[in-house]
Amino acid sequence: MTRSRWPMGWPQIVPSCSCGSKATGCSTATRHPGHLASGAGPGITGPGSTARSAPPGARRATQLTTCDRAYGTVRVAAWTGLHPMLAARGRWAGQSQAPIVRGWVIRADVEHLPRPLGRVKKILWLWWSGPPGMTPDLGLCWRAYLHRFDIEHAIKFQKSVLGWVTPALRHPEQADRWTAVILAASAQLVLTRPLATDQRLPWERPRHPARLTPGRVRRDFCRVRALFPPVANPRKSCAAGPGRPTGSTSGPAQRYPVIKKAA
Repeated sequence: MTRSRWPMGWPQIVPSCSCGSKATGCSTATRHPGHLASGAGPGITGPGSTARSAPPGARRATQLTTCDRAYGTVRVAAWTGLHPMLAARGRWAGQSQAPIVRGWVIRADVEHLPRPLGRVKKILWLWWSGPPGMTPDLGLCWRAYLHRFDIEHAIKFQKSVLGWVTPALRHPEQADRWTAVILAASAQLVLTRPLATDQRLPWERPRHPARLTPGRVRRDFCRVRALFPPVANPRKSCAAGPGRPTGSTSGPAQRYPVIKKAA
């Protein structure tokens, strides 16, 4: 949706990342209270992710209490009037003063963990930023951050198994078309899950048919593919092409600079 506006009425996109990422440009990210400052005061220091109180200078705006099957009673509160203490580096390198990006601080406290196993339960602090006048959906923000691991594993599967980054593409248009093909293949594996059987390896645990991963569905996709009628044209011959015509003087291909992240 980079070339057009997000249609009205569609579900809201909530990107999420960890505190090591550039969280200022995202919607939901982890932020410790010690990395924030109040709207009118100096920078503050906080105890970190195990803090029990809100950062000083904040103004509580809303709170939510809900019940989750895996986490028990979940208490979510949000404060406004804060902004992160940014440094003049990275995207703001060369500027005398970094901009002030105001947002919300969200605090999520759960009753228990799904599988404790001796782990210590900690307070989850989130930073949320959005367009002016928009307020965060507390029930959506903390759940979206929990699902960031699902997104990371999906991207890793698309890269390593489906070959998202395998071809050496030259033009951005080619990369867009190849990305669309990978997304269609990934969605096809998810939709084929009810028809696939679990082809697990000897060391893998059995899974319910409704919870098969795309990787396990891919192992049984050859059998499932035979159940559907052919929808594509026969593949073309793989013989080598004629090559360049004799006497052609085409120059070297255009090179594009490598995009590097700023330190």
